[in-house]
Amino acid sequence: MNQPDVQVNGIRDPAESKAELNGHLNEFRPRKSHKKSRGGCVACKKRHIKCSEGRPRCERCGKLSLECVYATIKANSPESALKSRTPSPSSSCHNMAVNLSQAQLKALFEGEAFWVPTLDSSQDLRLLQHFQNVTCATLGSDLACDVLQKTAAKLAWGNAHLMHMVLAISAAHMKRLAGGCHARTVTPSYEAIEAKHWQHGLQMYQAKLSSPNGVRGEFDSIVATTVLSTFVSYAIDDEVPRDVFSNLNKDAFDSALSPLGATSGFRALRILYGEFDAQSSWAPVLYAADDDLATFTTETPGTSGMPRAFVHLCGLNERSNSQNEPYHRLLRLLTPLLRLPYNKNNFAKLMAYMGRTWSEYKPLIGKRDPIALLLLSYWFALLRQMDQWWLQRRARTECNAIVAHLSENPDPRIRALLFFPSSFGEADISCIW
Repeated sequence: MNQPDVQVNGIRDPAESKAELNGHLNEFRPRKSHKKSRGGCVACKKRHIKCSEGRPRCERCGKLSLECVYATIKANSPESALKSRTPSPSSSCHNMAVNLSQAQLKALFEGEAFWVPTLDSSQDLRLLQHFQNVTCATLGSDLACDVLQKTAAKLAWGNAHLMHMVLAISAAHMKRLAGGCHARTVTPSYEAIEAKHWQHGLQMYQAKLSSPNGVRGEFDSIVATTVLSTFVSYAIDDEVPRDVFSNLNKDAFDSALSPLGATSGFRALRILYGEFDAQSSWAPVLYAADDDLATFTTETPGTSGMPRAFVHLCGLNERSNSQNEPYHRLLRLLTPLLRLPYNKNNFAKLMAYMGRTWSEYKPLIGKRDPIALLLLSYWFALLRQMDQWWLQRRARTECNAIVAHLSENPDPRIRALLFFPSSFGEADISCIW
């Protein structure tokens, strides 16, 4: 709306009108927005000023040494009735979000062939929240943690196999937190939840991999499931009996080796997909398993750079290679790992070692081959130094079991080299070179 011109002695002067209008505009200051005080004290309300609503005395009354009195709302007053009938918006929205998420989880799991109706969706939501807020920041390298936090939970809503693995590793983490330092004191319910989700996740994962075109276009979710299933396999039954390599209990022996087989899943992914998708969120994590010089994958013949103590023990020479000596590849790929600093960002390189060598280790360990077990114990000792809650106990008890078994070996060279795994990776190994 146009402002009327100001009249001077009955005559309108446009210039003066404009100047006066500009003056008014310059003097105008909009009132600052503020949150109204609905429950202020009587004194502040009377003065029409904002009350801090402090009890027993608000800030202003305290400064002025005034009596601070708060008016009470009668139980049957309109204000009281409205307050009692109207839930807070935040609470209402939260409840709606929870109910919707529970329904989505139920629909996700009901679509699978292995679904069990006893799964508790409210409990699953708590586990999912714990994974997103806490657990995913404790899994692997900084790169892996970042990818898990940004993508895993989001992808899980469309992939039941991944959702099960997310909930399984979260339950495993809750189990560890509830049990403190002693695995046998944990809350049993977390163990059951962890096992249930891991079992369902594995069944769906295997079904997905075996179905025609089942993994096409799902690279990120399949890799995430592979990663998390490996973590769970190390955490789910992480107390390896000390005599597992000495007795004839096949179930205990297979259980001790099961995580090693799970680690080889990355090798299977490479066979399945060929070259990894460079645009994948997981590409930086997967490529971190080696360096630009292929230091951790090169299988150079001969013994150059290998630890001298192991070269002698394995009977290797300059003509040895991965084809004519069973220990050559195991030692060649282990050698650069022994020189790595203890840093969780070297985690991918350490884990990739077992994925690359499990097919060679498996028949040797099945026969309790002492040299293969010794090399394996050095790898577990390196893992023990990684700051990973899901891994450390398994690595420690595996080292204990191998050392206990090899301590009775008649070869003094083998017994002499047990100092590193018996220290769980803390001893100086410069003497082996």
